[in-house]
Amino acid sequence: MNLSIVARRALALLAVASAGCSGDSTPANTIVIPESVSRVDVSPSVASLVAGATAPLSATVIGSRGGVLSGRAPAWSSSDLAVASVSGSGLVTAVALGSATISASVDGVAGTASITVTRPQVASIVVSPDDLTMAIGASVQLAAAALGTAGDTLPGRTFSYSSSNTSVATVSASGFVTATAAGSASITVAAEGQSRAVPVTVRAGTSGAVARIMLAPLTGTVVAGSTLQLSVAALDANDVVLAGKVFTFASSSPAIAAVSATGLVTGVAVGQATLTVASEGKQATAVITVTSPGSGPGPVARVALSPGQLSLAAGRQDQLTAVAYDAAGVPVPTATYSFQSSAPSVATVSATGLVSGVSQGTATITVTSAGRTGTTTVTVTPAANGTITRVDITPPATSVAVGSTVQLTGVAYDAQGRVSTAEAYLWVVNNPVIASVSQNGLVTGLAPGVASVTMSAAGMVKTATVTVTSSIAASNVIDVQPAVRFQTMAGWQGGGQNGWQECNQTAFPLYRNQLHDRLINELGIERVTIPLRSGTENTRDFFADFLAGRIDQTAFRASWYAPVNDNANPLVTDSTKFHWSFLDGYIDNAILPLRQRMLARGEQLFLVLTYVDFDQNNVTKPFLQMKTPEEYAELVTVTFKHIQAKYGFVPDGYELVLEPEHTSYSAADVGRALVATSARLRANGFNPEFFGPSTTSMYNASTWYDGMMLVPGARGLLSELVYHRYVSVSYPALAAIGLRSQRDGVKSSMLEHIGSGFDDLYEDITVGNVSSWMQYSNAFCGNRDNPDADGVYYQINQTDPSNPRVNITNHSKLFRQLFNYVRRGAVRIGATSGNSTDLLPLAFRNVNGRHVVVVRAKRAATFSIRGLPAGTYGINFGTPGAQWNVSLADQAIGTGGIIQTSIPADGVITIYGK
Repeated sequence: MNLSIVARRALALLAVASAGCSGDSTPANTIVIPESVSRVDVSPSVASLVAGATAPLSATVIGSRGGVLSGRAPAWSSSDLAVASVSGSGLVTAVALGSATISASVDGVAGTASITVTRPQVASIVVSPDDLTMAIGASVQLAAAALGTAGDTLPGRTFSYSSSNTSVATVSASGFVTATAAGSASITVAAEGQSRAVPVTVRAGTSGAVARIMLAPLTGTVVAGSTLQLSVAALDANDVVLAGKVFTFASSSPAIAAVSATGLVTGVAVGQATLTVASEGKQATAVITVTSPGSGPGPVARVALSPGQLSLAAGRQDQLTAVAYDAAGVPVPTATYSFQSSAPSVATVSATGLVSGVSQGTATITVTSAGRTGTTTVTVTPAANGTITRVDITPPATSVAVGSTVQLTGVAYDAQGRVSTAEAYLWVVNNPVIASVSQNGLVTGLAPGVASVTMSAAGMVKTATVTVTSSIAASNVIDVQPAVRFQTMAGWQGGGQNGWQECNQTAFPLYRNQLHDRLINELGIERVTIPLRSGTENTRDFFADFLAGRIDQTAFRASWYAPVNDNANPLVTDSTKFHWSFLDGYIDNAILPLRQRMLARGEQLFLVLTYVDFDQNNVTKPFLQMKTPEEYAELVTVTFKHIQAKYGFVPDGYELVLEPEHTSYSAADVGRALVATSARLRANGFNPEFFGPSTTSMYNASTWYDGMMLVPGARGLLSELVYHRYVSVSYPALAAIGLRSQRDGVKSSMLEHIGSGFDDLYEDITVGNVSSWMQYSNAFCGNRDNPDADGVYYQINQTDPSNPRVNITNHSKLFRQLFNYVRRGAVRIGATSGNSTDLLPLAFRNVNGRHVVVVRAKRAATFSIRGLPAGTYGINFGTPGAQWNVSLADQAIGTGGIIQTSIPADGVITIYGK
């Protein structure tokens, strides 16, 4: 690396307060001079929490000289443990409504924070039953429950009830619905700004035998001395609520829970009872738990999910109810739940337990709380055809250029909300001069203007607005060529550095969750680097010594790339000479959180283990691992085995050496290490992809690659030809990399350059043929908002460590337009522009078959895209300024249709299939 590059990287690293390569840095220790305590500042000093929530407090100890005193752990206490408790680390738990003062004391000096505990806000309402078909004269008691943001039931809430059509169905103040005349109505249940509508259909002349009893709730809790109203209805074989039926109620244990002739349950004593309701030989049961006033449940011991079996038609929904109980059978009101379907193609389930039938089949819905589970079997039947009561058109508004087409889709629904296929649709347009429409909803633009397109079925109508625009100038037309194929994408990469060691240790726990969420779900990275320092092999664990304060930062840093051989035999490993404290800390803090979030998306995080062995201050190293290929292979194999044993997974890729120009190794050394390591890893059951040579110089990547391939056995082992962009950057050097990639069938990747933006990324994809790309590091901290930080995807402002801010950088606002929409396994396809100066297109086909077009616009522009398959497309753009992650209206096109869109400024716009 020449002097100018050294200066460039040093300045860039200072800008992000970092050091080293690919996130490989650690801060220096701070010398603390003991002094007396002047005051203790607790942050935040005022906080409001909902019952059951937690929040961390931090205490800053100020000395008599006005400085911050470190190493003085405060003693935490609460003025009212019944309202809020506090742990030894300052974590506050809201217990019950009220106010409490939290104190942090050091050497007799205390600071305080005022905590107010409020009751949780209502996030949604569930009503049982949630869909009613009734005979005239029938009555049903609705049972409503308020849910919090986690789907937990919120007790003590008051509901209001109203009917949209009182001539058809009335509802009392307590939710008692009575059918009065044939027709349709909607009962709205509301509480604290949230509402839920229950559709009601009343049929005339319906009578018959009771087929089943509907009872709600099926499980419930009541405090001794209080009451709970059961909702009960008799249904015929068609699930119509029948009028005039007589019910009898009974309790298995009246001494625990008594029930009246109207279904009013009274809690008598602590325990559990089964209540039975019957009519005409049919019956249903509910399990009621009675708790004592003020009693608190223990930990979750089991979870009940009701009903245990559910049958619904495709397109229908039904609500499941989950209740967690402790070992004594007492419900745990603070329990949180997660729901999962075994077959989402058959039935899906929401975060609150709302099941939606998708297609015919059987699925198991599982609810989990505190590691305990409950299940319900869902049987989905085909959607039945009934009387059409509603029709819909998507999209409700769209645009199309003159001479182009756009597809409208019509759907008809019956009274139960099921999709009906029995009726034919009639399509008409109100202004045939502006547009025409076929009888399958395909609209053709004829002249500029606005037209209304109406679809009707069984007397029901719906209208969509179509705006016809003038043709776009040929210079602003992008043509997609799906038959032209280029490289397959291997994923967008991030350096694992996130500040877990380098940033303020008060700030890191507060920003890490948001950072990790945004890296995966906002930016869209799919791969991440794990550094393997050569000094991992040593007689001493320097990182453990550093954390314990036995050595300083200088001594620790000197150990990074100063390995000591475990023994003279590379085939016999002395496990005591390999130390994993730094590697494990890195994986725990920087890798696992990202991996968990990728798994939640249904994707795998691709892990790249990267060997680092920089020369340090021209000091001759007594042990150069790569000079002896079997010794090098031993280190790599031992590392794979350790990661597998501790974490249950292994790296997907292995980068042979980082920036070999700064090491004592040659291209031949790297090639021999590749051959030896590949053989040894495979002999131990490991089959990673191999990356190299990872040169600092773009030009050197080709020459080093060629030198590696001259080693016997090396050709065919390398998966990715990796380069950096720091030195000798030129079009010929990049084209040479792309040539080798295509000639040898090896992917190419640009995996580091501080300062690269979207234009470099575009060039690397189109000229270098890269399949993966990385700027530098995931995140680092500073003491100001710095969106111009050009070495990180996110910048953390830790000026106030108790309230750190996570800022996306201006480069990343554009990167996400590609990263977030084009996923690993996508194939780049052809795309050309009539304006190659201002509109630079990229086009891809994702693994799911959906197409994506990403356009780098050098200025504000309106343009059109031809050649995309028929379908609906979302549009999102980003600029380096305030406008980023901006979504525009969806556009639907038919075969041969054209997308027309605009971007208001210099930036990147993405058009993606939905």
